[in-house]
Amino acid sequence: MMWEAEANEAFRSWKIEGEDVSFRYQDDWYPLKPGSRYCFTVEYETSDGYVAPRSEKACFEMGLGHSKEAWGQSSWIGSDDLKVLRTEFDISPMLLQRVSSARLYVSGSWGQYYVNGERVSVNESLGVGWTRYDKKCYYATYSILPLLNSSRNALGVALGQGWRDLANFPPKFEAGDLGFVLNPNATEILPGRTEMKGLLSKSPTWTARVVRMIVKVRTDDDGVWHTVAQTTGKENKKMKEQKNDTIWQGTPGPVTLDSIFNGETYDAPEAEKISGCFSPHYSPINASLWAAVPNIGGEAWARRAVMVAQPIPPIRQQETVAPLSIRLVGMSEDGKNGHFVIDFEKNRAGVCRVLLPKGERGSNITIRHAEATMHAPYGYFGENGKFLYYDNLRSARATDSYIFSGASDEAGQFWQPAFTYHGFRHIEIFHWPCGNPTANGVDGDDDDDDNNVFGLPTYALRCKNFPRIQMVHFRTDMDQHGDIRSSNPVVNSFWEMALGSLSSNLMSIPTDCPQRDERLGWMGDAGSSADISAL
Repeated sequence: MMWEAEANEAFRSWKIEGEDVSFRYQDDWYPLKPGSRYCFTVEYETSDGYVAPRSEKACFEMGLGHSKEAWGQSSWIGSDDLKVLRTEFDISPMLLQRVSSARLYVSGSWGQYYVNGERVSVNESLGVGWTRYDKKCYYATYSILPLLNSSRNALGVALGQGWRDLANFPPKFEAGDLGFVLNPNATEILPGRTEMKGLLSKSPTWTARVVRMIVKVRTDDDGVWHTVAQTTGKENKKMKEQKNDTIWQGTPGPVTLDSIFNGETYDAPEAEKISGCFSPHYSPINASLWAAVPNIGGEAWARRAVMVAQPIPPIRQQETVAPLSIRLVGMSEDGKNGHFVIDFEKNRAGVCRVLLPKGERGSNITIRHAEATMHAPYGYFGENGKFLYYDNLRSARATDSYIFSGASDEAGQFWQPAFTYHGFRHIEIFHWPCGNPTANGVDGDDDDDDNNVFGLPTYALRCKNFPRIQMVHFRTDMDQHGDIRSSNPVVNSFWEMALGSLSSNLMSIPTDCPQRDERLGWMGDAGSSADISAL
């Protein structure tokens, strides 16, 4: 039996004969309404006449739907130059008192979403799943009622390029459809991507940083969903100005570089300029930093794409891994900054979470990610100042950087890149602020023999503040249904490595690798890992 929540019975299947326990619901029996919540119970009877008690109630909620009517006047907005977007909207106190549910429906490139300064779904990473964006775009649904205010509210979005970054992450789409202009006479070859010869430039039909969003609230007295905010706009005939039902403003923001292959750079001084921008009643320090966000609903891919509720779990954090070892391998001449090599013992896909030290304004820390240390026949650890092996990454730089603001409250905060990921076990950290060197050795004594393996003078290996850092592994949040354990630790290690390899390649779709300049969904790789994926 199934019924609409807080309503009467909607559908009863009656008795279904046979051993097949599956049941396919046909929408023409009782059309399910977008945004409505339905509950159901199940009864069964055995062949000997035993009738089991009715099951506990289970419920589900319908998505917004994919029709143009469902998405109303909302449109795609975005600009490759505007990475932080915001708007404000009102909900009357009388309306909010009647509201029983509130939903944020959102689609686009990699993004983080904020309501009244609070991050929506903190544990999710990257954004909605990867699709052929000119055919369908997944959207996610979030419950946001506790975040809403009566009267003034603010929506904020931080955008990365992610899988839409065709300049540095070129999926095998039809170039003309997605915005690249083919030029058979072109001589430009993108670094490390020789097969892309002939891709001359982007055309105006493709924007990498995009979002489409609707905020709806449901009043409990009549069950009606009301749209209170959305991404929408109308372009004038000159295609230069925009009028929005909900005015969206954008600014470049603190992320100055984001790339799946190359990593992310976060500029904290730039973040200071827009502090508080995701909160209501925001008054910018410098209004010239903000511009109207263009409506891009006329781009070819946007006109064709169908909105589809994401049918797979989101990408979520799975584990944090503490370092197995932290080695100081070098110092700057003035003794202020250290060069570290860190081993996390496990090879996983993700990023690093760093507890920030005190740094001078404009200085930076840089993290490079690798799967292995230098080894024969390519060299040896520490030889010619090389510690980690990067050749297998090909053109991928796999480098994250943080530029310090020097603010008094900066030290002690966490920084974690938002719009990239890497496959790694080891990292190198450059320019780490050591603070005042200790009077003795690294551990507070004069014996640096354990660290002094590169022939460096003792004073060069003194660093008061060692990095406090973790590996953060994330992937598509699939449940693990099977496991293997044995009395043989070697067999168990093989299983853990196989599981880690699979886990690191579940990024919306099964990929071939998490580290080099590829990370694509080749069907052969998915097929070869199908057996272990079933677990």
